[in-house]
This record gives sequence, C-alpha cells and structure tokens, in this order.
Amino acid sequence: LDGLLVLSGSDRSGAFARRDVELLASLREHLRSAFIKSRLLAELEELSDKKSEALRIAAHDLRNPVGTIMSAIQLVELKLRQGTIDIEEVEDRLERMNAIAASTLDLLERVLDLSIIEAGGMRLEVVRTDLAAILERTVAAHQDRAFEKGIELVMEQTEPVPVVTADPLRIAQVVDNLVGNAIKFTTKRGSVRLADRETDGELELSV
Repeated sequence: LDGLLVLSGSDRSGAFARRDVELLASLREHLRSAFIKSRLLAELEELSDKKSEALRIAAHDLRNPVGTIMSAIQLVELKLRQGTIDIEEVEDRLERMNAIAASTLDLLERVLDLSIIEAGGMRLEVVRTDLAAILERTVAAHQDRAFEKGIELVMEQTEPVPVVTADPLRIAQVVDNLVGNAIKFTTKRGSVRLADRETDGELELSV
C-alpha cells in the first residue's frame, strides 16, 4: 500500500456525479503509473550501482594476475635472448601462466554474473580445499615479480598446511591480493613471508 487518497465534500447522497467518479478513476490510474515508474527507476539505479561496483572489483582483481603474467613473459623473453633458458623451464612457466589466466577468467565470470549482481550477493562454492597447493601456486606465481624488485618471497612452514573448508577460488584471490600488495609496497632487498598457524580448529594465514 503506497497511500490513500480520500475525497470528502458533502454528507448528502449523490454528491459526486458519474463524471466525477470517472475522473477520479482516471486520476487513480495516473497515480498508480507514477508510483510504478518511480519504483522501477529506483530499482534500475540500484542495479546500476551494483554493476559499477562489480566492474570496480573486477578491474581491481585483474591487476595482480595480469601483472604476474606480464612479468613471467618478460623474464622468458629476456632469458631467450640471453640463451639461458631451456625448453622445460619455458613449458613450466607457460603452464603457470595458463593456470593463472584460467583462474582469473573463472573469477571474472563469477564477479560479473548478472544474476549475482541483481541479487546483490556473492556466490560461494565451499568445498574441501587444499590450501597448501594454493599457497605454493601463489608463491610460484609471484616469484618473478619479487625477483625483479630484489625481494625475498618465502613460505615459512613448520608443519603441513591442513585441508580447509572454503571457496578455493575466493581464497586464492585473497591470498594473491595480499602477496601482490606486499610485494608492491615492500622496498628493494626486503622480504615477504607467508606463514600459517592452526588454533582452536581455525587456520590463521599471515602475509
């Protein structure tokens, strides 16, 4: 119920002629139409804001993987010119770049999923996740960028990383952003270290 329009001008019966009633009925339809248009406009503006936010997130999440792929390509090109790289290393680096590109594409498809944007939420696919493999891939993917800045990038691990219940794509995204930002804001000859600690059934990861 958006509201009530009450007209009262006389106590006597038949105060409103048929023409008056028809005019009021027409006015009612115009008012209903105005309310509907106003509501639709508000919903469209909200959806537009959600789409803009999704695009902002997508643009942010593209920076690290694209930068990682570019660094790997540049290093391969340099080693090829110097003749200091063999076919096995080329294949290994290409395989890593392909994995980064595939996971980035998957992430973008989920971030830009129109049904999720309209719902205003985030779809999580929670499964048993090998976090150790995610950490290893992340460290390997960022080694070239760290090397370029003279930064030591290491995974400090005293015990095996346990399997966790999580969305592997989102966890990989978070870890990648943390490591990428750490390398970006660490000065030359500095170090970036990843460590994990299990406490009370929860796993804490620090960068």
